[in-house]
Amino acid sequence: MSLPSSRAPVIAAGLLALLTGCATGPTPIPASRAVDAATMAGLVVAAVSEPAPQPRACPKGVPADARCLAGTDRNGAHYMIAMPARWSGVLVLHAHGGPVLGTPTMARAQEDLTRWSITVRAGHAWAG
Repeated sequence: MSLPSSRAPVIAAGLLALLTGCATGPTPIPASRAVDAATMAGLVVAAVSEPAPQPRACPKGVPADARCLAGTDRNGAHYMIAMPARWSGVLVLHAHGGPVLGTPTMARAQEDLTRWSITVRAGHAWAG
């Protein structure tokens, strides 16, 4: 099953709701926000079928004891994740969508992490 990338926020919200429900018990969903089981199953399958991120050397500026992961989703979007050794519990999501001339590259994700490495030095995880 293939879903348009515009559904990514819906997938993320659905997974977050599932995880939150597992941690805190069931929470009633207002009828206006209810999703049928088939749609939810399709969203979960689409989200789970993405390639897993792989370990990668962190770019300059990121603390030496941080762990970095990188990957490319099935639509060709490149991303990096940095996790500091002493994590504050905060995750900073960097969503920069352009403008980019030419084909997107992993170098852009690395440049963004280098530019915003202050967040990792402050103890926050970073994904972009």
